[in-house]
Amino acid sequence: MLSSLTDPILIIQSGTCFQVNNFRVTIKAHLGKFADVDYFRVSIQQIDDEKLLANNAQIIDKLGLLRIGNSDGGLSRELQVRHALADSKMLSQLLFVGLEKQVDLSFDSAAVQNIISTDKVVNSELFREEILTIPVDNSSLTTKSKSNLAEVLSDEDYLEFSGDYEYLEEDSPAETTNLNTQKLLLLSYLPQTEQTLDTWLQKKHPPQVAIMLASQICQLFHDAYEYGWCFCQIMPQFIQINNEIKFYDLTNVHLLGGQVESGMVTEYCAPEVACNCHVSEEMSTYVVGILLYQAIHQSLPNTRHDLYSSIQLIPGIYQIINLCLQPITQDRIGLNQLRKALIESQNTISKYKVQWDIASYSTIGLSLHRLQNEDCYGVQQYSTKDESILVGALADGMGGMAEGEVASKLAVNTVLSMPLITNLQDEKSRENWLISVVEKANANVIEKVRRGGTTLSVVLAIENQLAIAHVGDSRIFLIRNGMICQLSEDHSLVASLLANGEITYQDSQDHPQRNVITKCLGAKKTIEREYVQTLSSFGTDLSLALKNRDILLLCSDGVWDLVPPAELAEIFTEHQNLKLAVNNTINRILTRGASDNSTLVALKCCISNQF
Repeated sequence: MLSSLTDPILIIQSGTCFQVNNFRVTIKAHLGKFADVDYFRVSIQQIDDEKLLANNAQIIDKLGLLRIGNSDGGLSRELQVRHALADSKMLSQLLFVGLEKQVDLSFDSAAVQNIISTDKVVNSELFREEILTIPVDNSSLTTKSKSNLAEVLSDEDYLEFSGDYEYLEEDSPAETTNLNTQKLLLLSYLPQTEQTLDTWLQKKHPPQVAIMLASQICQLFHDAYEYGWCFCQIMPQFIQINNEIKFYDLTNVHLLGGQVESGMVTEYCAPEVACNCHVSEEMSTYVVGILLYQAIHQSLPNTRHDLYSSIQLIPGIYQIINLCLQPITQDRIGLNQLRKALIESQNTISKYKVQWDIASYSTIGLSLHRLQNEDCYGVQQYSTKDESILVGALADGMGGMAEGEVASKLAVNTVLSMPLITNLQDEKSRENWLISVVEKANANVIEKVRRGGTTLSVVLAIENQLAIAHVGDSRIFLIRNGMICQLSEDHSLVASLLANGEITYQDSQDHPQRNVITKCLGAKKTIEREYVQTLSSFGTDLSLALKNRDILLLCSDGVWDLVPPAELAEIFTEHQNLKLAVNNTINRILTRGASDNSTLVALKCCISNQF
């Protein structure tokens, strides 16, 4: 029934329905009470058009959280914290904030779901001798942190309810009744159970994911501390972990230097919280330590036994958990130092180690007309504190006699001796470096070889980021999960005819001019940027992210002319040993005549994380 707005008494019990602003709220269950705050699961219907309501149009129900508490209690503190952290994206949106003069909380105590756990047994006397607290002067706190409720709530927030009220009848049956005045009501949506931190902590996560979560939560705690507030404990069932972290309840945030007077504790708090000790930032670091421990071990730390021997021996994480969970407050790490340690550990642990398995073979072949090997190749590896770098090059010389051999060696040596620049992390810088290397190699060939030329294929891998530079008809292949992809383009007459549609792919396989190339080093005194092919030929990306067990093949035409790409993929997929796969390929080339020099370089990317 519709109610009057004259001093109503709002009854909160299962099935109660009322309207605030454009939200219709129905009480579904009483979740429990913590300190002075009662928690209710509700369904929320957003009513944007009164005509929809009048016509009984279907309105979608959403899961919601209604909290009711004293106007000077935990909810009041939460509003002050929200006011201070107004720019934080880690706080959930409040749909409604209001004061109600009279609220009757009537519910069956047997039906309370009690999802708010207060079962943790804390013997306050156990810690009194160990805990050292230092009184804090609150005079230095910022103005925002000391705002009272009247300053936080505008006049518009003092809203009365309208809609389907239920009034307290004289004979109204109620198993549990709490009639009080001046209650503060906060309404928000509620995350699904499977999206809560409580559920997330029950699953196993890699250390880098666990420490990333701890780092983000620590950042929020640090931001609150900057305004003089301290997260003394949390309730994970009211924290959302989905695409982003959202806190739905801040009632356990207290002013620095104050006291937690309720005496109620959750499983996510420092031991001194139960002792009415002065609030300090170390209470927040303890909470972060518990979360990080549980995320790593899928269980809460057992502080009654030898906790430190149970911490996994992960460098960085071991020290952080240890320093956060010290029983003596002064022995714990501060929030600012913890924040820095988490970021540093996150960067270290998230770092994947890239190693390369390398195998190669080069042969002059079996032709009576080729008594010299005009192919040349080389691989250079660099290692720094932060990254691994690999440079590989293959060149197929031409010109006859010693000219082709000199040209290919000049090109490869130029690549391997070219100094690395300092900002190779930038993919545009990597491309520029590769093109400059090819230009330098071309200049050396022009200067020192009169009638010779060479192809040149170069790969550059910074960690697992691959870039290439290529001129000629040697090839660069990528084999991944049994599939092969050609990363280089053939600068040849046959490739041009095929691209123009003048011949078919089948025609290209045995075309009499398939060895005639259209680009090489040594053909032009100066080469333009477009003369060199990079990965930009395939789109806007200048680099390619390699995956674990990816294999790069650099090969001269003596290889791919006799062993087609599909067969190469089959060979290198079947053989776990890279050297055996290379040898198998060369053996097939020799049995098929080996009419040209044949060179094959295989580079297997091995990505690992020690944790």
